[in-house]
Amino acid sequence: MVASDIKLNAFNRFLSERQQKLGGALFIVDDEGRMVAHSGQESPSNILHFPDITHNPVLDNTISQVANAWPPDPSRLGKPFNFDIADKGHFYGTIKKVAMPAPFQHQWYVVVALPDQLLLKNLLSQQEISIYLVVAMALVGLAVVYFIIRQLTRPLRDTAEAAAKLASGNLTYRINTPASLREIAILKEAFNNMSVKLQHSFDALRQQVRQDNLTQLYTREGLIEQATGLRYHAPNTLVILGINGFRNINGSLGQEGGDTLLCAIADRLSALSDGSGMLLARVRGDEFAVLAPNTTNRTQSEALVDQLLSLFKRPVTIGNDDVLVDACAGVVFGYTFGDAIYEGLDHAGLALSEAKRSETAMYVYFEANMQARIQEQSRLLLELHHAVQHHQFEVYYQPFVRLLDGRFCGAEALVRWRHPTRGMVSPAEFIPVAEQSGLINQIGMQVLEQAAYDTVAQIQKGLWPANYQLHVNLSARQLLSADFIDKLQSVLDRTQLPADNLTLEITESQLMSHEHLATSGLTKIRALGIKIAIDDFGTGYSSLAYLHQMAFDSLKIDRSFVHSMTENSTNQRIIEAVVAMTRGMDVHLVAEGIETQEEAERLRDIGCHFAQGFLFAKPLPLTEQPTERVTDKLPTR
Repeated sequence: MVASDIKLNAFNRFLSERQQKLGGALFIVDDEGRMVAHSGQESPSNILHFPDITHNPVLDNTISQVANAWPPDPSRLGKPFNFDIADKGHFYGTIKKVAMPAPFQHQWYVVVALPDQLLLKNLLSQQEISIYLVVAMALVGLAVVYFIIRQLTRPLRDTAEAAAKLASGNLTYRINTPASLREIAILKEAFNNMSVKLQHSFDALRQQVRQDNLTQLYTREGLIEQATGLRYHAPNTLVILGINGFRNINGSLGQEGGDTLLCAIADRLSALSDGSGMLLARVRGDEFAVLAPNTTNRTQSEALVDQLLSLFKRPVTIGNDDVLVDACAGVVFGYTFGDAIYEGLDHAGLALSEAKRSETAMYVYFEANMQARIQEQSRLLLELHHAVQHHQFEVYYQPFVRLLDGRFCGAEALVRWRHPTRGMVSPAEFIPVAEQSGLINQIGMQVLEQAAYDTVAQIQKGLWPANYQLHVNLSARQLLSADFIDKLQSVLDRTQLPADNLTLEITESQLMSHEHLATSGLTKIRALGIKIAIDDFGTGYSSLAYLHQMAFDSLKIDRSFVHSMTENSTNQRIIEAVVAMTRGMDVHLVAEGIETQEEAERLRDIGCHFAQGFLFAKPLPLTEQPTERVTDKLPTR
């Protein structure tokens, strides 16, 4: 018994220490309600029934919660109960049955009550620990995921970087990063293959840009690339050679024949430049550039240009035909070029345009005022557009006479531009710009329509006879226009001008530049009943055989033959031959530019029946046209 009491006292002290630490109550009681041990200060020396007071309010209240219904119903075991203690707070308790070994005849029960603050404190502490663990695990997880994603996406980042380098022009960049996923490895391989193919394609394209596929010479871009950065110690000569009438040559020989001609010219240029350090290029369809270094003076430069143009004097064999071509050149001298090649090509192009406009010069050297002229032409072109839209053009008429009696039998309609600030602009100034820009089509139709209205009005007023002949100049551009015939018929319908009163004049040189027009456009015009006159005859290079094949109604011999006729017997004999030819072809002959009575009489004496010039009348507005010498008879051939 003493040993048991000692053990119980020790156990009781243990429970008391637990109670002090936890702030609750703890006791052990058997099934008969006898207290075995408790957490109070008193040590039960004997096993007692539930004591009434233990001087521990928490323990006392806990005992009172279970003592009234003891032993506890099995259903209450393990179930919580709660109660309140003044100044102590809320408590939670529970009863647990202790499994006793066989020698014990009674069951023991452990009753525990703890304050809710302790429970919540432990709960919060556990929550904090859980939060820390979750955060730590999340950070670790994020780090792992970041590492995995970084490893997986690194090839994708490298691919994006490679794409950016590829877009910036670095076609040699390749992706060398190993890929762990099969799909990414396929993407990397496909990208590298694409880079290789792009590099090959761009290399081929660059070669095509630098080198002309047809002639194997440099292109304009290749010449610029080759010349840029070069520094010569002496002045250079840059020449651009242009083939005259290449479009017609290409049209008659066909595309293959035209290509053969270009290759033959390229071969001649290459043979001439062999070992000389010249750079050769085909800068446009029918234009070649030659950059010759170290031409120290203008004499050497001109000798070079003559040598280049001489290459065109020999015919080129194409198939079974020998073709003779003509060329002109634009030249720039004095540059050391290098980075100035851009400017040099532009200037040489301007000089070539001047050479093509010239009727005599085979080549033209660039001069500073050419740019000013080009700028002036640009301004003039803008003003021409405005003039077409606002119908600023006026029609003047220059009559032509029958030399036998000096009576007027028709008139040529001539365009004049009355500019609001420039005043009267010369046709020689604006017609070339209109031709080059294509505005000549609209200007020509305006002049034709106004002249047709004027002629009909004059005939209706009785000022001109019903058969009065109206001559209107026709541009090759108009004749090339697909809808010109329809527009021509439309003008006749609107103005009610009889087709037999209208003659369209086209220059000999334009006809020779567009030979196919003679058998197509001119035939269609004559089918409408309109007459055709060949203007400026003698300035072109048409043959008698060619004239014989053409359908036309009159020839107008150029004034250059008339002016020198009284001083040069050769010109008179030429006119006599033309008179005989027109009689044989049964067409009219009109002499242009008659200024003296002597010229008129001599033309009449050799059989030329019709003439036009200042001797008879200057170009005048309709209101100032002469009416006193207008014939009422048809002209005779």
